[in-house]
Amino acid sequence: MTTPSKPWYRHLWPWLILAGPLAVLIAAGITLHVLGTNFDNPVADDYERQGQEISRSDAREREAARLGLAATIHVSADGRSLAVDTRGTLPAQLTLHLRHPGHADRDQTLLLTRVANNRYQGERAATVASHWHIVLEDASHRWRLAGEWSPEGESAIRLGAAS
Repeated sequence: MTTPSKPWYRHLWPWLILAGPLAVLIAAGITLHVLGTNFDNPVADDYERQGQEISRSDAREREAARLGLAATIHVSADGRSLAVDTRGTLPAQLTLHLRHPGHADRDQTLLLTRVANNRYQGERAATVASHWHIVLEDASHRWRLAGEWSPEGESAIRLGAAS
């Protein structure tokens, strides 16, 4: 009399054979999750695609230089209040974009209002970041002043001809 054979799932070989495809399915699921939660943000600057090359258009910076525009941004001790001293003829309101280099969800857009001749003021949300890309522009997007800011070391940022 022979002993009954074990069911297939009690043998080692079927599990070893299935381990490879199961690992691939798990890795594919993890990859899809990562892709779904960490997508690349669209480029938010003045860029043009020319073939495979991406080039940044600096027409608005040239317009600001032609108009002789410059600005100095003063940051309060708590980092929330911004006062902007400007040089040149500017409208009653300006837009200041604070762009985080790695996380678009931390980007901020501030509407600065004139409080005195060539002085503007605005408030920003308290966020932790060690570096910002800054763009100051008018509402019609004719010109812009751009620069970078590291909050730890700088309480004043110069943009344009004054930088």
